[in-house]
Amino acid sequence: MSSTPTTTGRSLAARAGAIVAAFGLAGTLGVAIASPAEAACRSGGYSVTAYRSYAWTNTAHCRYYGRSWARHGRYYASTPWTSKSSSAYARHYTGATPRYAGYALTR
Repeated sequence: MSSTPTTTGRSLAARAGAIVAAFGLAGTLGVAIASPAEAACRSGGYSVTAYRSYAWTNTAHCRYYGRSWARHGRYYASTPWTSKSSSAYARHYTGATPRYAGYALTR
């Protein structure tokens, strides 16, 4: 006959306290996600196909900056940091390599 340990109310409370403390620490360290309003005011994306590479950012009406870059074959485009919007577009022959695109957002 095997015995299974039971969970007491105290251990549940201790676990709940640890979870709350962990979330509090994450917020203190700046790890937590920004408020929904702040998160909604900034965006970015990228797309890479056999025909072209494209990346964009939008940080209008926020205290964030964005930049984007794209490479398709021998063509490369990038933007400086901006507080409004950016887009980078590169196109060479179909199937050219290397091809990539990306963006960055920061405060």
